[in-house]
Amino acid sequence: MDTMFFSFALAISIGALGLLAGRYLWPTSRKADQLALTATQAEAARLANEIANEKGRSGALTEEIRQKSDALALEEKKCARQEEHALALDLHIKELTNATADAKAAQAIADEHFRKESEEVARLAEREASTNKLIASLEDQLNQLTAANELLINSSKATGEEVAR
Repeated sequence: MDTMFFSFALAISIGALGLLAGRYLWPTSRKADQLALTATQAEAARLANEIANEKGRSGALTEEIRQKSDALALEEKKCARQEEHALALDLHIKELTNATADAKAAQAIADEHFRKESEEVARLAEREASTNKLIASLEDQLNQLTAANELLINSSKATGEEVAR
């Protein structure tokens, strides 16, 4: 029993010593720990402020991105309209090019027709001039024949009068 009593007394002594050491020696606050805690709390407050500032800045940047995205969408719509307009203008240019080519072909045909008609007019003018010369020549012959006929008639009358006398 002595050993039990001794063990029990030793356990109580160690427990009391641990209680006293834990109560008076262990939880002593150190000034360096308090300074570190204060510095850490100040750093935490600073970081909280910085996070709030960054959240505000992030919101502003998000709004700016949204505005730029809207502006980009508007510009894309404008670009699409301009591309459609450019395609329409290209189509119109092709139509005008085809119309110009058709007009040039029609002009060439008209020029050829005009050349042929001019040649025909010149040929007909030459024919008219030769016909007029022929008519003038025939009129001269007619006049000569009429004059000769009158001479013959007059000479026949004179012969007939002579014979009758």
